[in-house]
Amino acid sequence: MALSALSDLLNNNGFNATMKNGNVRVHSGWAVLPITIKHDIAKDMLVVAYNQTGQLLVAILFVIQCFMFLGAGAFFSAGLAGSVVFLCAMNVVLTDSSAKEIRQHLRQIALPQQNI
Repeated sequence: MALSALSDLLNNNGFNATMKNGNVRVHSGWAVLPITIKHDIAKDMLVVAYNQTGQLLVAILFVIQCFMFLGAGAFFSAGLAGSVVFLCAMNVVLTDSSAKEIRQHLRQIALPQQNI
């Protein structure tokens, strides 16, 4: 299946899919990282990928900053940094959940329809 046809099919099924750099990007909302669907030529299959490394590095940075604020007695600033850590963690969980939904939808597209 061509990726442009996959993008149209995902758009028709309620996903916000666009073509970018020869790949399909799915945006599920403000709290979910963009999910990229690529065609792996060597394995001849679609690969669902998302970049969570940057999000986890930001979370680690804010955890360190939260403890620094706690050590300095700045409890309000520590609470703000902790909120950012919580938002990053929820972002990772929601992105993984959305990627599972997209993988399931791609499997249903790839399976042949059986007549009963």
